[in-house]
Amino acid sequence: MASEIQPPPVNREQTQFEVSTGQRGARIETLHTDRKVKIWGILETEIDLLINYGSEERLWSQIFGGSLALALGCIWSMMTQDAPISKYEKLFFAMFTFGAVVGFLKSHQYRRKQKNTIAVLAADRRRDFFEQVGELILNWLRKSINRKSSNELQEGPRQQETQSIRERAGGQTGEGK
Repeated sequence: MASEIQPPPVNREQTQFEVSTGQRGARIETLHTDRKVKIWGILETEIDLLINYGSEERLWSQIFGGSLALALGCIWSMMTQDAPISKYEKLFFAMFTFGAVVGFLKSHQYRRKQKNTIAVLAADRRRDFFEQVGELILNWLRKSINRKSSNELQEGPRQQETQSIRERAGGQTGEGK
C-alpha cells in the first residue's frame, strides 16, 4: 500500500513540519545555506588558454592510457606464448612504452602549466586589488594633506589678523603698559 503525502498548511513562522507517511518520526526540516564566493575578472583569452591546457592534458592522458594498455597487452602476449619473442613484438612493446612515458610526461607538464597559470592569474588579481586599495589610500592621504595645507594657508592670515586685533585691543585698554 502506498501512503499519500499530504503537506500541512504552510505557516511562515513554522520551520519544521511533519509529513504523514503512515510511519512515525518522518520529518522535513527546512535549511538555508549561504555561500561566499570570490569573483575574479578574467579575460576571455586567459579562459581560452586554460581550456587549451585542459584539452592538451586530457589528450596526453588518453595517449598515456592507451599506450600503457597496449604495452601491458604486449607483455601479456609475450608471457603467455610458448614461441620465442620476435623482434616485431619487442619493437611494438618499445614503441608503446615510449608512447606511455611521453604521454605521462606531457600530461603532467600541461597539468602543471594549467595550475601555474591559475595561480598567476589569481596573484595578478590579488595584486590588482591591493594596488587599487593602495591607490585609494594614497588619494585619500593626498586629499587630506591638500586640505591641511590649504587650511594652514588660510589660517596664516587669520592668525595675523587676530593677533593685530588683540594688539590693538590691548593697546586701547592699557594692558600694554
